[in-house]
Amino acid sequence: ANALSSLQSNGSIKLLQTSFLRTTAPMYVTDQPKFLNGAVQVETSLPPFELLSAIKQVENDLGRDLSGNSQRYGPRPVDLDILLYD
Repeated sequence: ANALSSLQSNGSIKLLQTSFLRTTAPMYVTDQPKFLNGAVQVETSLPPFELLSAIKQVENDLGRDLSGNSQRYGPRPVDLDILLYD
């Protein structure tokens, strides 16, 4: 919920729909907690790279290490992705 609130806080991203949440086992690095997965549909006036920048800022604000020093596929507090931009 914090990620969604943060995404909408700049006024350029509007939440349209949310999926159900699903818990899944981690892959590759399996000695970590299960993942909580979901998807959202948003509407935005931002171009793709500005949207990506906004998403990365939210991840950073929520504690994700974006420095490149974290373990690939390892534990992370949040992971936001753009699946489709149309």
